Amino acid sequence: MIIFSGYSGQIVKVPLINGGLNPLHIHAGWLPEYRGSTTIYYSWLLEGRCGVSALLMNGGIDTGLFFTHQYYPAPSASIDVDGEEQTIYFIHPVLKYLALLSKSNQSQK
Repeated sequence: MIIFSGYSGQIVKVPLINGGLNPLHIHAGWLPEYRGSTTIYYSWLLEGRCGVSALLMNGGIDTGLFFTHQYYPAPSASIDVDGEEQTIYFIHPVLKYLALLSKSNQSQK
């Protein structure tokens, strides 16, 4: 059995899953209601708590055979749920798309 534990946004490659191996994944989110890489924040904002789900991954994003779920209280303000030891700035996905699109348009000229 393969146990997948990755940082937010990391995706298991399909060949691994299609090879007959379905990694066990402990997902920081209440599946299937909150899927994706930042689901801890959705349940935290909407419900005031955080969920964790255990599943065997398949080819979809946060889909597969679910084993169990567990809710936990939202962490205190002093806890960094992202586990970052330094400040890291992320570009908004729309801004990233526009930047990449503009680069693509420049190379076509």
